[in-house]
Amino acid sequence: MNNTLSPLPAQAASAIGDALDSVAHGASDLRDTVPTAITRAAADAEALTRRGIERARQASEAVRMKAERLSDNTVTYIKDEPIKAVLLAAGAGAMVALVIGWFSRSRDPR
Repeated sequence: MNNTLSPLPAQAASAIGDALDSVAHGASDLRDTVPTAITRAAADAEALTRRGIERARQASEAVRMKAERLSDNTVTYIKDEPIKAVLLAAGAGAMVALVIGWFSRSRDPR
């Protein structure tokens, strides 16, 4: 049995050379493509972030404006109907007191 390696046939050597060239070309393409893809992904992420921040700002502004309108309506109602406003507030307070009392009794183990 002969343990020496025989030289590669020319066809095998050519195939290995072609494969190595292909790997080198692929690595070069990858080196050129990856930074561009990362830059594009970063720009897309930044654009999404900006849109999200703008939508949050718009939603916040809408909530603020609605709260102002509700506050103005409440003040107007209290000025126009002070007795009804006091009775409604007293009724709401009594209802909250009843609910709190009911919950505290339901948790009491007695």
